[in-house]
Amino acid sequence: METLNEITVGELAAQDYRKVEVFKKYGVDFCCGGKKSLSIVCKEKGINQEHLERELHIAETATKLPSQNFSSWELGFLVDYIVNTHHKYVIQSMPLIFEYTQKVSKVHGIQHPETVKAATIFMQVMNELNSHIMKEENILFPYIKQLSESKKSGIVPEPAFGTIKILYE
Repeated sequence: METLNEITVGELAAQDYRKVEVFKKYGVDFCCGGKKSLSIVCKEKGINQEHLERELHIAETATKLPSQNFSSWELGFLVDYIVNTHHKYVIQSMPLIFEYTQKVSKVHGIQHPETVKAATIFMQVMNELNSHIMKEENILFPYIKQLSESKKSGIVPEPAFGTIKILYE
């Protein structure tokens, strides 16, 4: 396995967000302390570097299972999967990302005003994403499930929200 001695933990986290969970597990500061190399961090924290590198590699190479052939799934099942996997992940992740954007903007905002702007933009994106998720879960996805079920009855339900027509340019 290639050694990661010279790459900083901040660079590793930026290259692949999945590595953040490994760093959090070991208490590795990849934000403000992110300029340190992996070897230095391991020495300072008494972490077995080979073991940490192995876990980082596992996180980096994690791929979807062959059973996740989404195009073959029933629409109702796919909708449930999106809600239970992706929406849940986003909803659970946003508070931590929000916390980091706020922390970085407070600590570095005077020297780097762009961090304050980034924190503000993330808050706007987070609010928009929350609204989007709510609309999908409460309006669009129930209708998609109804459409899926309508194959059995042959009766297509009318949407209560206008149209879901997709426009292509």
